[in-house]
This record gives sequence, C-alpha cells and structure tokens, in this order.
Amino acid sequence: MAKCLVLYETSEGQTAKIADEIAATLRGLGHGVRQVRSSEDPRLADYDAVILGSPIHMGKHDPKLVEWARAHAAELGAVHSAFFSVSLAQASKDPEERAEAHRMAEGFVEEIGWRPDLIACFAGSIAYSQYGFVKKVVMRRIARKEGGGTDVSRDYEYTNWDEVRSFARHVMEALPAG
Repeated sequence: MAKCLVLYETSEGQTAKIADEIAATLRGLGHGVRQVRSSEDPRLADYDAVILGSPIHMGKHDPKLVEWARAHAAELGAVHSAFFSVSLAQASKDPEERAEAHRMAEGFVEEIGWRPDLIACFAGSIAYSQYGFVKKVVMRRIARKEGGGTDVSRDYEYTNWDEVRSFARHVMEALPAG
C-alpha cells in the first residue's frame, strides 16, 4: 500500500486531533502513515501522498506551516498532495462564513504557489480551557452570535468526523496508480 505523510501545525490541539483521525483512517485502509509537525522537516520524496493541515486564527493559517510550505512548494507540486484547513467559520450557520473559510484555504495554496489534489475545510473547536481571559471573552461573544457554546467552564467541538474520514479516503482514491 501507499506511504503517506500527514504534516500539520496546531494551536489548541484540534488540528492535531483531525490529523490523528486522518492518519487512523489511512492506517485502517492499510497504508503506512507518518504524522509530524512541520519542524521535523521530512523528505517528501519518501512518500506517495502528502497531506498538510493548518488551523486558521485571526484570518491566517499557522505561520510555521506557511513558511514550511513555501520552502517546499516545488516538492509539494511533485507529489500527490492534499490540504485541510481548520476554522470555526466552517461551523457557522451563515453560508458566507463557510464560503470565506474555503476562500482562505484556496488563498493559502495560491500564496504558496502549490496546487494540491484535494482541499478540505473542517470545523474546529472552542477550547475555552486553553484561553486566557481576553480570548475567552472574544470567543464567547463569537459563539453567542453563532448560537454556539458559551459556557466557558467547558470546551466545544464542532468537527464533523465523518467528513474527516471521507476526506482521508478521497485522498487515497485520487492517488495515481503506479
């Protein structure tokens, strides 16, 4: 079966959880998987498929992943690849908010100069337990506006795990025969 790399960055851990689920799905399909943060700087030529993932915070993808992807854009273009972006905008009831999440993901790959085979956007989480006072207030205000969880004594997860597993399967279904 194929050798796959899942490379990601994470802030509060939701992108890491999504990367875990992608890796578990790929392993369940019989593929070899290595899951790493961008600081490990793996050699892309060693893999049949590469999946990158990044959270969006304050309208921007993780700067470490942006820097890594820029430095490896040519290599990314030479391998079967996919990108996933994680944001609360994807959990919004407002279609324009969800469309903006997709525009940000498309903007990421355009900025890098890379064209992955697949792009997906997943809803993230509100991790009140990891926020400082100011961020809790801001996130609670956003959650209230969207009809989300506002009890700051707990965290809220909005990720659709079936969509995550489906994305992982689609990445491998699109893998060129060879």
